[in-house]
Amino acid sequence: MSAKRSKLDFRTMLYILIGVIIAVAIIYMVLTPGESKRVYTPKEILTNKNLFVDKEVTVEGIYRSTYNAVGMPTTDPNPVDPYLITLDGSNIENFTTQVSDGTRYQFTGTLKWTSPLHTDVILVVDRVKLV
Repeated sequence: MSAKRSKLDFRTMLYILIGVIIAVAIIYMVLTPGESKRVYTPKEILTNKNLFVDKEVTVEGIYRSTYNAVGMPTTDPNPVDPYLITLDGSNIENFTTQVSDGTRYQFTGTLKWTSPLHTDVILVVDRVKLV
């Protein structure tokens, strides 16, 4: 009789262990943001262009209306930013009226090559979020 009971206890413990492993896996999946949810700076995108082209990315930075681009945050009133990502807001109605110069935004969209030599990129914006 005790032999049956120990097998039952082992099986019960195994079920509990499997349940705990599944619960931990679910919690990990829910709490860990995916790669597409990560927010990047223009510098991160431009220094690793090949990793992000043809993928949806979120870029946070300051909108520069002169260049229609997103750049790195700075306190300089006349910034010279080498890390500007040109924006294509054609997927958003009235894009230029929704954004204002010098304001911090998160732009989400697909990064595309703009030159046949694969040197310049453009972010085709699908969503804009004021930060």
